[in-house]
Amino acid sequence: MSDPAPDAGTTPDDAPTALDLGSIGLGALVALAVVIPCGYALRGADTGSSGLLFLGVVIGFGLGGVVAGRHSRDRYLTHGAASGLAAVVVYLAIGLVAHAATGRAVRPVAVAFTGLLGICCGMLGASVGDRIRRRREADAGAAGDEP
Repeated sequence: MSDPAPDAGTTPDDAPTALDLGSIGLGALVALAVVIPCGYALRGADTGSSGLLFLGVVIGFGLGGVVAGRHSRDRYLTHGAASGLAAVVVYLAIGLVAHAATGRAVRPVAVAFTGLLGICCGMLGASVGDRIRRRREADAGAAGDEP
């Protein structure tokens, strides 16, 4: 039997189900816990450590997607993208306030790149999170079948 489509609804008529705001919010909080320290350390870092801190930002958005994908029962890619978007909105809001306070110019390309990065990493992480959830459910089902 084939796996359902990544964002297929589970209702009989394939109508989309409502988003699980709890999994989205939890994923966004996990992402922000990693992204905010790495992102703002990146602003003051020298060029030697900037790549490592950027990797921390990417991993942070991905971890948020993993959490959202593990906790959503269906439409895991949508939940991962939404958790990435929510984290990006908060992260950029903090960044825009910091830019306004210091008088630095905001670069629209950097804002767009950060948004796309957060959404894409959230979706990739959600794919991993869904795979982890399905594997655990299969293991629990196999353990329950044994006498």
